[in-house]
Amino acid sequence: MTPSLKAVHTRVPKVVTIAELEADPHGVFRRDRGGDPFVRRDDGVYLIIRASEVNSLIDGEPTRYVEPELAQLHGITKGALFDLCNNAMLMSNGAMHSGRRAPLVRTFTFRMIDGLRPRVRSYANDIIDQHQAQNRMEFLTDYASLIPARTAAFVLGIPHEDEPRFTNLVSKVARIFAYAVRPEEISGIEKAAQELNDYVGALIEFRRRHPRGDFLSEYVAAVDGKGELTSLEAVMQIISVILAASNATHTAMVIQTAVLLKHRPQWNTLCEYPGLVPKAVVETLRFEPPIASVSYLALESIEIDGQTIPAGALVSLMTISAMRDEQIYPDPDRLDILRDQPRWHPVLGGGERGFLGEALAKIELEEGLLALTTRLPDLHAEGEQFEVRGHAGLRRVSPLHLRWS
Repeated sequence: MTPSLKAVHTRVPKVVTIAELEADPHGVFRRDRGGDPFVRRDDGVYLIIRASEVNSLIDGEPTRYVEPELAQLHGITKGALFDLCNNAMLMSNGAMHSGRRAPLVRTFTFRMIDGLRPRVRSYANDIIDQHQAQNRMEFLTDYASLIPARTAAFVLGIPHEDEPRFTNLVSKVARIFAYAVRPEEISGIEKAAQELNDYVGALIEFRRRHPRGDFLSEYVAAVDGKGELTSLEAVMQIISVILAASNATHTAMVIQTAVLLKHRPQWNTLCEYPGLVPKAVVETLRFEPPIASVSYLALESIEIDGQTIPAGALVSLMTISAMRDEQIYPDPDRLDILRDQPRWHPVLGGGERGFLGEALAKIELEEGLLALTTRLPDLHAEGEQFEVRGHAGLRRVSPLHLRWS
């Protein structure tokens, strides 16, 4: 459904508070989705909550992705974070987005990504081997964060001894995209962003002088061949993809493991039928997505079912709500790894902004889950109940302590 720009009458949108959204996002959206196409959060942001409107607006008309506004919202007017917000393809629009994306499209080939699957599988099994005798792990730090970080380090040709520092910097900088980042955190994030910029810049320059036929060498050749990106833009595209891939993937890996262990019969089914792992990955992404929303700016007033979003308003497309929309998913609050999934599944992006690393992210999620179900079928969570928090942007997960016999 395309949002109509003609309205018969105008209604005032319902206002929901950040507090109630944080407490129970699924409950709030379930309550309001049947009657309204969107609601207004008490900070003035308009939340699009039905799948039909999320699907039609995600392509960017009549909206555009929030770019310098992200920096402005945090009071950032210069420095490494300002450069990231103003030069990365993930936060640009139109021809600028396409131009910045092009060198990555030419190098992020399906063959290259699919060729990484055996390596990702070996990373997952190596980590399990390291913890086998201990019979326990803290899942985020010991497993989920390591698989995408090691994969990214391999793709970029980062020396093994630099992996811990690189992973730490990526984790710190990604905080800028988190919901309700605190003002006192900005200086630390800025420092990490500058270090990451310098590191990736040096890496690109080294590969320019010493090409070796890998991903980064091909990316540098594509950038230099076209000559359309500045040296700063060339660095920022790599950083933005790393940030998007690492944090969304390891958060998704933690969530999918916790959700499946909570639904023990479905975990047991996966252990018996490993061929169902790809379906399980897609269903857990739908059921409890790592990214709850994408933020845009309304370029003109948008009227949907008699309600108006004014031009210039901040708009959040709530994928967390759209993927439990009863019009798309029968019995949407039930986890079902055998569910037939529609082709539209925007949890990792959609339209022309589709996340370039989506194929790699799914490989990491699949191989990470496959190693667990085949090697540790009696895996179980211990300690406090696991929680997924946050109703917007990148969500937050509580520690997940796992044991096995």
